Amino acid sequence: MGLAQVDSTTLSSAASTATVTGIDDGSVYMVTYLNAQPTTDSKYLNCRFTVGGTAQTQSTYSWAGRKFKTYSAFQSQHAGNTNLMRLVDENLGTATQELAHGILYIYKANDSSQSTFMSQKNVARDAGGNLMNVFGGYNYTTTNEVDGISFFMESGNIDAGATFTLYKVI
Repeated sequence: MGLAQVDSTTLSSAASTATVTGIDDGSVYMVTYLNAQPTTDSKYLNCRFTVGGTAQTQSTYSWAGRKFKTYSAFQSQHAGNTNLMRLVDENLGTATQELAHGILYIYKANDSSQSTFMSQKNVARDAGGNLMNVFGGYNYTTTNEVDGISFFMESGNIDAGATFTLYKVI
């Protein structure tokens, strides 16, 4: 198994979204995000799939995961029929170490006869230096041909320096 880079963006200034596209066949695709941080305190990192390069905002996403924290008990997270996929189910902030990093695997994205699935694992820290991570799964319940993924904070911007990269698994 190997990886072929398809698209990548590193924010040179704060932006409301960061999008990577280029999914064009039935392969498995992997997305990484590094150093994702909001420009305003206490925000969630989210994403949406793109069709024709446009983020899909209809309430057709479902997700579930397990959150592990060094400072508290494990927690379940989930939502159905929502208009986004939450990647970090803890608020991120503006302190130096409050960064999110993760790996996503996207399945059946370019298949118009099936819904698109995604798995994730991530790691983040809070202002107190506490570690947290989420392992989870996502489903985009329509049969559109997905061509990418768009990242955004619940409000405000993603800070400069965040990198988002799309790979085809070969």
